[in-house]
Amino acid sequence: MSLIFLLLLLSVVNGRGALCCQWPGCSLLSMAGPPHIMFILMDDLGWSDVGYHNISHAVKTPNIDKLASQGVKLMSYYSQPMCTPSRGALMTGKYPIHLGMQHFVINITSPWGMPRRFPTIPQKLRTLGYRTSMIGKWHLGFFDWDYTPLRRGFDSFLGFFAGEQDHWRHSKMGFLDFRRDEEPANEYGGQHSTDVFTQEAINIAMRHNASQPLFLLLSYAAVHTPLQAHPNDVNKIGGVSDKDRQNYLGMMGAADWSIGRLIDVYKRNGLWNNTLMIWASDNGAQPGKGGGYNWPLRGYKSSLFEGGVRVPAFVHGEMLQRKGGTVNDLFHVTDWYPTLVKLAGGEVEPDIDGVDQWPTLSEGKPSKREEILHNIDIPANQEEERMAPRGFNYYSGAALRRGHMKLVYKMGDAGWYQLPENGHRGPVVEEMVKDRLPIVELALYNITADPEERNDLSKLNPDIVDSLWRRLQELNATSLEYRLQPEDPRSIALAERLGRWEPWLDEDAPVTSYGRRPASCYIWLLLIGVHTCYRYYRSI
Repeated sequence: MSLIFLLLLLSVVNGRGALCCQWPGCSLLSMAGPPHIMFILMDDLGWSDVGYHNISHAVKTPNIDKLASQGVKLMSYYSQPMCTPSRGALMTGKYPIHLGMQHFVINITSPWGMPRRFPTIPQKLRTLGYRTSMIGKWHLGFFDWDYTPLRRGFDSFLGFFAGEQDHWRHSKMGFLDFRRDEEPANEYGGQHSTDVFTQEAINIAMRHNASQPLFLLLSYAAVHTPLQAHPNDVNKIGGVSDKDRQNYLGMMGAADWSIGRLIDVYKRNGLWNNTLMIWASDNGAQPGKGGGYNWPLRGYKSSLFEGGVRVPAFVHGEMLQRKGGTVNDLFHVTDWYPTLVKLAGGEVEPDIDGVDQWPTLSEGKPSKREEILHNIDIPANQEEERMAPRGFNYYSGAALRRGHMKLVYKMGDAGWYQLPENGHRGPVVEEMVKDRLPIVELALYNITADPEERNDLSKLNPDIVDSLWRRLQELNATSLEYRLQPEDPRSIALAERLGRWEPWLDEDAPVTSYGRRPASCYIWLLLIGVHTCYRYYRSI
């Protein structure tokens, strides 16, 4: 009798008339409620740059390694090749082509951002009773206040709007880019960004009432350039003579130690046992001057070869039914949106590109994801191709993965970059430019058998090429127009006047019709010189 009463009571509390838990991770034996969600996003972390991949003796990440061993490692986890499209896909569950974010990243002076018409993870979770906090790097637009974190679903924010900044001064181009909520935060000068962001996460955890579910997005600036590590952290790096690599690994070591501190606070404050932790990188590393490596994978950040898009990731949590294993099934950054929203008890829109991966993560069931569109970003006509010279250009090309097979089209070539600590000299910028000079017009790889993408199978498998090509065309037909915008001189003018970066428009900036040069470009030519217009011509 008492059991029946308890079940009825739970049904009333849920308010849905169902004699069951309303979130997928719970059971009648574990009624802790929707889980706290901690999402730690690293910046430019390569496949080689985490200890549990066992590629480099110099990489020391004991806290991350322990968490990964206790959770579920995602060995075929894919993100986008650059920061802005990765973060947009994460937030909305949509491929960048369906956001208009498939083409390059948001420059600090460019008036565009993640489309407002698409809901975000924090917006969905907030309607489900979550407290939502973001710390760190945004990089999804700030030309208008409506594109900034507090207007996109977060209850609190401490961090910066742009794609990178000085880790100590918290500035970009000499102007402050650091905020608490929507107010300038000047008091953190001289403190490293990793320390500031970790301490803010600790403060949130210590203040938070465990009875309310918490969504915390901790978006570290590490290990993105500029490579600025604590001297003490650099001194801990052994067997590495390359200075850029030393600083990179020093920054990574500091992030690992900081994550350990944060987990301890979660445990002490009664949050940890009901926390789902997600840890991932936003894209591949930039070898050489960027300090990170993707060995043995081919390519680098901005490339659609595996080194640019296949990144380290794992999940951890007591609610996982299967722990200490790996998932080799395909997993894409867009999958977090439906996975987390449904885990919290919500519903998602039918037109998203993400797949609910909770049964795969928790129970090891086969993933429902059969393909991944890595991106479609190619010149629309010969004029655009001429304006984007081979070598340094903004077009990433196109790539589609289905099952074992991956088709690439009009991609800048890339090589394989071995780690300097393994007895090899890291590539310098000039060497990487040489690698990008040729264009891979069309190639087919069996990623399962050949994850390093060394053997082009396109001539041996014309039927597979044809099938993937037709699918690529189908997806391309659904693409939205690029949202990329040229630099706006009003942004820098306001920054010079205020001494900080600030939203400079009061309403949405119109998306320029590509194929036409705006008349304003000729005015800007007089104001800020040839550079702005030239960059715009190259980017459209």
